[in-house]
Amino acid sequence: MSVKALLIIVILSLLFLLSCQSEVVGSEGISSDELPKTVEPPAGMLIFADNNSNTNEQAISVGGISEEDAANLCRTILGETAEETGFMLAYRCVEIIEFEEQNYYVLTISWLVDDNHWSYIGEVMVSASGDEIYSGIVDLEGNYYLVEKLWGK
Repeated sequence: MSVKALLIIVILSLLFLLSCQSEVVGSEGISSDELPKTVEPPAGMLIFADNNSNTNEQAISVGGISEEDAANLCRTILGETAEETGFMLAYRCVEIIEFEEQNYYVLTISWLVDDNHWSYIGEVMVSASGDEIYSGIVDLEGNYYLVEKLWGK
């Protein structure tokens, strides 16, 4: 899957999340207690993990890959530059989550726009075994959602 396709998925997901809050965004005098606490995922998305995830790399089982290995795998599989723009890509591990007794690294993807500034694109989840990469999104509560399997052995 190209970075362009991943970017389109992320943009559509963000538009969905924003549409869920359209009443609140345009209103004045809304307290934070009145903001929506959860957002239902779009049809076809599976919940990946919640915000009670592990953040300690020691949670990865013996024989698993490291954060650096996960970022390197993304560079190898997804690329180091965006095909559409030629912008350099960066992958950074921000969290470790658990889903169905398997650990996954959550990596953010950013690109260097016009050699000037980094711009966020989205997230990918890399299995601690190094066997799978998924695109995904995170909602306002910190829940991760599986969007599409991008690669697997």
